[in-house]
Amino acid sequence: MTTPDNLLALAAELAKLGNELTAVGVRLATAASELEQEAANLAEERAKRWGFEIQVAVGVKGGPGSAGANYQTSVVEVKK
Repeated sequence: MTTPDNLLALAAELAKLGNELTAVGVRLATAASELEQEAANLAEERAKRWGFEIQVAVGVKGGPGSAGANYQTSVVEVKK
Protein backbone atom coordinates (compact mmCIF):
# COMPACT_ATOMS: atom_id res chain seq x y z
CA MET A 1 0.00 0.00 0.00
CA THR A 2 1.11 3.52 -0.69
CA THR A 3 1.10 6.32 1.86
CA PRO A 4 -2.18 7.82 0.56
CA ASP A 5 -3.80 4.38 0.74
CA ASN A 6 -2.54 3.97 4.30
CA LEU A 7 -3.91 7.38 5.25
CA LEU A 8 -7.29 6.60 3.70
CA ALA A 9 -7.46 3.26 5.53
CA LEU A 10 -6.51 4.97 8.79
CA ALA A 11 -9.15 7.68 8.23
CA ALA A 12 -11.80 5.03 7.60
CA GLU A 13 -10.81 3.15 10.75
CA LEU A 14 -10.88 6.35 12.81
CA ALA A 15 -14.33 7.22 11.45
CA LYS A 16 -15.58 3.75 12.37
CA LEU A 17 -14.16 4.05 15.90
CA GLY A 18 -15.69 7.52 16.23
CA ASN A 19 -19.12 6.14 15.35
CA GLU A 20 -18.72 3.32 17.85
CA LEU A 21 -17.73 5.78 20.59
CA THR A 22 -20.75 7.94 19.78
CA ALA A 23 -23.02 4.91 20.16
CA VAL A 24 -21.44 4.08 23.52
CA GLY A 25 -21.89 7.70 24.60
CA VAL A 26 -25.59 7.57 23.73
CA ARG A 27 -26.03 4.39 25.78
CA LEU A 28 -24.19 5.93 28.74
CA ALA A 29 -26.31 9.09 28.57
CA THR A 30 -29.46 6.95 28.53
CA ALA A 31 -28.28 4.96 31.54
CA ALA A 32 -27.39 8.16 33.41
CA SER A 33 -30.83 9.60 32.71
CA GLU A 34 -32.53 6.45 33.96
CA LEU A 35 -30.41 6.41 37.13
CA GLU A 36 -31.19 10.08 37.74
CA GLN A 37 -34.92 9.41 37.41
CA GLU A 38 -34.68 6.43 39.76
CA ALA A 39 -32.85 8.57 42.34
CA ALA A 40 -35.61 11.18 42.10
CA ASN A 41 -38.25 8.47 42.56
CA LEU A 42 -36.46 7.14 45.65
CA ALA A 43 -36.15 10.65 47.10
CA GLU A 44 -39.87 11.22 46.59
CA GLU A 45 -40.78 7.87 48.14
CA ARG A 46 -38.58 8.42 51.20
CA ALA A 47 -39.83 11.97 51.68
CA LYS A 48 -43.44 10.76 51.67
CA ARG A 49 -42.54 8.09 54.21
CA TRP A 50 -41.26 10.82 56.56
CA GLY A 51 -44.25 13.11 56.00
CA PHE A 52 -42.68 15.64 53.66
CA GLU A 53 -44.30 17.07 50.57
CA ILE A 54 -41.85 16.81 47.70
CA GLN A 55 -41.83 17.96 44.11
CA VAL A 56 -39.24 16.42 41.81
CA ALA A 57 -38.34 17.58 38.31
CA VAL A 58 -35.69 15.78 36.30
CA GLY A 59 -34.48 16.97 32.92
CA VAL A 60 -31.75 15.94 30.55
CA LYS A 61 -30.85 18.18 27.64
CA GLY A 62 -28.38 17.79 24.83
CA GLY A 63 -26.55 14.74 23.73
CA PRO A 64 -24.02 13.76 21.11
CA GLY A 65 -24.12 16.18 18.22
CA SER A 66 -25.88 18.93 20.18
CA ALA A 67 -23.05 21.44 19.73
CA GLY A 68 -21.79 21.22 23.29
CA ALA A 69 -25.24 21.43 24.88
CA ASN A 70 -24.55 18.40 27.10
CA TYR A 71 -25.86 19.18 30.55
CA GLN A 72 -28.22 17.61 32.99
CA THR A 73 -30.36 19.26 35.63
CA SER A 74 -32.27 17.96 38.60
CA VAL A 75 -34.48 19.98 40.90
CA VAL A 76 -35.83 18.61 44.15
CA GLU A 77 -38.13 20.81 46.25
CA VAL A 78 -39.03 19.60 49.73
CA LYS A 79 -41.67 21.21 51.98
CA LYS A 80 -42.63 20.25 55.51
